[in-house]
Amino acid sequence: MIFKDLTCKFYKKNDLLNNKLIDSIIFFLSKISQDKSSLIANQNYEIDFDINDFLYYYKQVFIKQIPIEYIIKKIKFLGVIYNIDYGVFIPRNDTEFIVDWILESNFINDVNNVLDLCTGSGVIANTIKYYKKDLNVYGVDSSFAAIELAKDNAKLYDLDTKFYLKNIFSLKQDFLYNFDLIVCNPPYIDKNHPLDISVKKYEPKKALFAKDQGLEYYKRFIFEIYPKLRKSNVKIIFEIGYDQKDKLEDFLKNNNISNFFFLKDLNGHYRILVIDK
Repeated sequence: MIFKDLTCKFYKKNDLLNNKLIDSIIFFLSKISQDKSSLIANQNYEIDFDINDFLYYYKQVFIKQIPIEYIIKKIKFLGVIYNIDYGVFIPRNDTEFIVDWILESNFINDVNNVLDLCTGSGVIANTIKYYKKDLNVYGVDSSFAAIELAKDNAKLYDLDTKFYLKNIFSLKQDFLYNFDLIVCNPPYIDKNHPLDISVKKYEPKKALFAKDQGLEYYKRFIFEIYPKLRKSNVKIIFEIGYDQKDKLEDFLKNNNISNFFFLKDLNGHYRILVIDK
């Protein structure tokens, strides 16, 4: 079978997600077709893997609905390849948008020390360090599996990102004082919010769900961490749910925090909260 016949058989018209997953399986199995351009270039060549292997992974993804990232154990984040594994939250494109905005911003030139809270696989911390080698970057998470993976991802590129296994709300003022930029992609999904079966079944619930309509971590940050930030001009950047902007705005104003703004993603949804302390 040639690559063209394979894709013609398993692609679905106007189903970009399906076709992207098919491509991912091919890229995982093939040595000669590692991306879309090489797949197109090799479309008339015989596939260089066993079709039964392809069918096995097809079943894992489309029938058992296992996230493809957990199968290939790789993710690409802003052009950097990282490892991923079961038990650790899979980074999304929304987070890429936030990190890209940070790296392209003017204020990043005045930053020395960066803290990534709820760091997970470490892609935020490691990517900032990857592109801004002169910065001191730290990541904190309460998951042992996540911290070990984040450390391994740093080693892939010889990055000296520092990672700590700790509950973010137990961080001391002496530690928090040093940071100019704090980034946080916390759990923010309400327990009643509908999710894909693959997400609910395989991804760690601790990294997904939060109480108080998904606002628990933002509120606890303001009550428990924000008062410990004594350094002036600290920027705090949160990823937020697409429907949380109004509730967070009311909460911040009711707690006498006025120096903040929200940013829309490429789909026109408010997905970034920036607080200037």
